[in-house]
Amino acid sequence: MDTVRILHQTYKELPWRKRIRYIATALAFVLAVGAFFFLEVHFSNRAILLGRQAQHLQAEIQNDRLEIIILQGQLAEQTSLNHLHKVAKRLGYRPLTLQDVHYAPAPAWALAEDSPKPALQAQAVPTPLPRKYTISLAEWLSEEVLYPRAMR
Repeated sequence: MDTVRILHQTYKELPWRKRIRYIATALAFVLAVGAFFFLEVHFSNRAILLGRQAQHLQAEIQNDRLEIIILQGQLAEQTSLNHLHKVAKRLGYRPLTLQDVHYAPAPAWALAEDSPKPALQAQAVPTPLPRKYTISLAEWLSEEVLYPRAMR
């Protein structure tokens, strides 16, 4: 049994095995540190790119808002009454007077001479409200609560 223990201890403590173990441990540590720094650089680079994209989009939003404000100003100027009067004068429009108004007769709609002329304004016909909107609270209580229709 002693020989087995001696062989095992000798085999376990061989110098080249110890060196390989140290080299493997150092290599695993270097790979772990390298992976950590790779991930750190990757994610920080991604964050920088996304930050730049966000800044670019914010600049575009500001430019679009400025353009909208400018266009709203131009629209207000174009639709102002003074501008419309200037354009109308330049195009040769003139204000309409009562002497300029001419009605064209429409034969299909012409009324017979003896028929009554239609009224210019339509008269509103009042519609009567239903009873439930015109009775008092006391009448409603007596009809609906005290003496309901089912009991009558």
